Amino acid sequence: MEFINKAILVVIGISGVTKTLVLATARYLWNGPQHSAWNWKTQVGREILAYLGKAGSSRLGIEILAGFRHSISFYAACVEKGRDIRACELGSSELGNAGVWAHKLQTEARRALGDAHRKQTMQVSVPKGEPKRSVVLYFHGGAYISGSPQLYQTLLRKLTQTTGMLVCTPSYRLAPQTKYPGQLYDAYCAYQDMLQHHSAEDILLAGDSAGGNLALALWQLTRAPVAGIILFSPRTDTNSQRASWQSNFALDILPLYDINNPQSSLFRLLEAEDRVHVGVPLLAPVNADMEGLPRVLVQVGSAEVMLDDVCEFARKAGPVCVLRVYEGGFHVFQAAPFATVCCQDAWNDVRIFVSGLD
Repeated sequence: MEFINKAILVVIGISGVTKTLVLATARYLWNGPQHSAWNWKTQVGREILAYLGKAGSSRLGIEILAGFRHSISFYAACVEKGRDIRACELGSSELGNAGVWAHKLQTEARRALGDAHRKQTMQVSVPKGEPKRSVVLYFHGGAYISGSPQLYQTLLRKLTQTTGMLVCTPSYRLAPQTKYPGQLYDAYCAYQDMLQHHSAEDILLAGDSAGGNLALALWQLTRAPVAGIILFSPRTDTNSQRASWQSNFALDILPLYDINNPQSSLFRLLEAEDRVHVGVPLLAPVNADMEGLPRVLVQVGSAEVMLDDVCEFARKAGPVCVLRVYEGGFHVFQAAPFATVCCQDAWNDVRIFVSGLD
């Protein structure tokens, strides 16, 4: 029965994305590119990702189709393995860094340690050949309400191939079933698992969108001397009123964040009493104390609604932050189903950044 259900989702996803592709092509031929820097592949890729974000349970089929081209070429470059992650206690320094979330993080730890059926897993992407000493701890995006390592295989394989490193991706719990800071606790457990195999100085934190937000929250929680941080279109503010949210809204693939809308990701992520904390640094790293921040590569597209948020974060982070803005890039364009010029440039910049850390 499970196989049948998955097969149905695949068919729904493929049919939906095919319709999206046809309509996007027709609009491109009739009206021309929506952005001056876009070609047909960029515009169609943007339409598919926008559809993927709205498709709900059919994401499995969409990802299979969207990643098909890349997956074939990357498959020989890495293999995926899995391992379980144990629940763990938080230290006093971590609880001290947690601020308003300290009590709930401690509650999460006690609940997890007492749950014999708890199971969090880590997907490990292994490059072809001998992997480098450094490793990547990557947190997938999805606004904290969707996504999984399996749905991100295309991007993770590309990251593995580009860096030559092990890329470890935990399956952290999602909202609304798990409220914040449950996701941060899972990220902390994943980091502690990594420390069983690697030193902090050999670990790179990374993530896209909400996963980038989670990577920054984990660094704030631990203040660990990690090798660096790589961020793709990170969420750096949670209730922004900056201009790019309006000026780029028609070009990007994201909806507006409205904490009062029951369908919004923030509403579903936070308990009612916690919505007053939406601007605290763990959720809004643009407000964080940046002292001790390691070298950071931040990538964002000029067509993103979060462009101004990310640029403000980079400004506050100072000289340790390498900011790259890609003309015409939309939200997490690095995962677009068709390769684009800015996508190729972005992956080349990842390669350069990682080489500079050696």
